[in-house]
Parts: sequence; structure tokens; C-alpha cells
Amino acid sequence: MLEPVGVKLGSLNTVVAYRKRIIRELTVVARTGGSLSNPRYVFSHSAFRHSSAVYPLRFGMPTSEESASLLSEYVKWLLKDISEESFIVFAVPMMNFEQGIALLKKLLSTIKAKQLFTEAFCTAVNVLCRRATEIEDMIFLVANLGSTTTEFAVFDGFTRRASRSYPEPSGNQLDREIASLLSERLGGAYISDNEAREIKERFSLDNPRDFSLKVLVGGRIRERVIRNEWLRESINSYLADVLSKTEEFLSQVEPELLSRLVSFGSVVVGGGMCNLKGSRKVIAEKMEELLDLKPSFPKDGVAAPALGARLIAEHFITS
Repeated sequence: MLEPVGVKLGSLNTVVAYRKRIIRELTVVARTGGSLSNPRYVFSHSAFRHSSAVYPLRFGMPTSEESASLLSEYVKWLLKDISEESFIVFAVPMMNFEQGIALLKKLLSTIKAKQLFTEAFCTAVNVLCRRATEIEDMIFLVANLGSTTTEFAVFDGFTRRASRSYPEPSGNQLDREIASLLSERLGGAYISDNEAREIKERFSLDNPRDFSLKVLVGGRIRERVIRNEWLRESINSYLADVLSKTEEFLSQVEPELLSRLVSFGSVVVGGGMCNLKGSRKVIAEKMEELLDLKPSFPKDGVAAPALGARLIAEHFITS
């Protein structure tokens, strides 16, 4: 019998969901030597701090033949232990980028038993269903708060009835803002985007405490205090932008579809950025104001698309 597998190929994090376990990896590749015809690579945490490290999905989709080639090597490594007796569903961003979609489909074409669904849809399946077939009778809005985009979609069962993907706000944009802000506040300290992301993940809207961090200042590593209030303004600005885009998207949805959503539907908020500590309360309150519907959140916005993709894979196997 085929084994169902869900895979979320993320710009920063990749998750593979099996029936009884979940594997998390960084979506990063580094070349370590070899020849032009036979290069050697390392992946994930082994590649993270390597000087030649490349994130082939930094922009959500491969943007060139080169990034597609690196992603192909990454996928081969990622799936090397998966049995041929598997059915894989990939959760991918909902982007209007035809070249990137074509490159992604091309590199996945060698995998026989597979399907592609959007991260937004897979997240909804994870949050709303125990079996993927349950989604057939549901109407729902998904807000997917990702690293590279903020996406909105209204689904009627398996059918996407309205959607839009915004390049901003995004997690990556917020990381850059935090890095720039802290560099200024800490006297020219060097803060990489990766370090900014780690700082963002430590921050909490519910906890006003400051915390200390070792940073590079003037060529030397020094310990500095990160003030909660410095980050709070940037985080609140990001959330305000998300909610503004939510209103903008809803204003473009057909009145009849919006009426059905409000009367009979559900709202799901997912993506890695919904893991920001303290953010769910802010988002939930505003969503209820807009739609009079209380949104549901996954336990983990990063893993949810892979878990939903695995449920969809089970549906394909048993149907």
C-alpha cells in the first residue's frame, strides 16, 4: 500500500510529514567541492553557515535554472529515504509567477506519485479536518502569513473562488526592518537577516521583558540588551499591514461569495508568521470585527501545510 507523505517546500523551512513522524529541515544548499560535472553539496543545517550557502526558494519559487538545479539537488537529498511506495503531496506558495511554477513542476516531474496544492489550502485541511474529504462541504477564507508573501484565498470545497498574493508585508521584509533598526540602536552593530529572524522569534507582544544578545560591534563580539519597545513598533506595524491587506482583499471578493462565507464559513490564519508570540490575539480580534467569525490557527504555522498535505495524500490513496 502507498504511504502518504506531505511536504512543505518553504523559502526558509521545509517540513516532511509522515503518518507517525515529522522531519524539519532548512531549505538551504551549499556546494563544497567536486568537479563541474560532479559537484558535491551539503544541505540544511550542514549548509546553514557555509560561505557558499544558497536558499533556492528565497523568493518562494525558483527564479532561474540555477536555483531550480540547486532545488532539484535539495529535493533528491530530502526524499532519498522515502520509499517508492509513497504518494507525495507538495504544499507550495500561491504565487502568480509562471516561470517559477514551471521550473518547480519540471524539477518535480521525475516523482511519479505526487500532486501539488497551495500552502493555504493544505493549512486549512490541517486545521479544519480529520480527513481531507471533509473539506468538500466547507467554504472558508485562508490568510497565509509567510516569509515571502502574504496570501489570501476563499475556497468552496476544493475549488479556489478568490485569491490574491501580496509581496508585502512579509516575514523577510520584517526581518530586514528589524536588522536595520537594531543596527542603528546598537551603535552600528552588524545584524544579519537570519539573526533578526531569531530575535523576532524570541520577542513576545505578551511579555514586555528585554533580553540580551551577543552581537558584532566594531569587529568584536559584545553582549547588548535588546529593548522590547524597539521591536514592538515594528511587529505592530507588520500586523497592521496584514490586517489592512485583509480588508483590501475582502473588498474585492464577490458580494454573494462573501455573504456565504460570513453566513456559513470559517476563517483560518496560517503561515510561519502566525507563530509570532502574542500576535494571534491581535489578528483574531480584528478578523472578528471584519467578518464576525472567530479565526482558527494551526498549532504550528510552519508544519501545518505539510500535515494537511499528508491528509490530502491519504485521500488520493484511498479514493
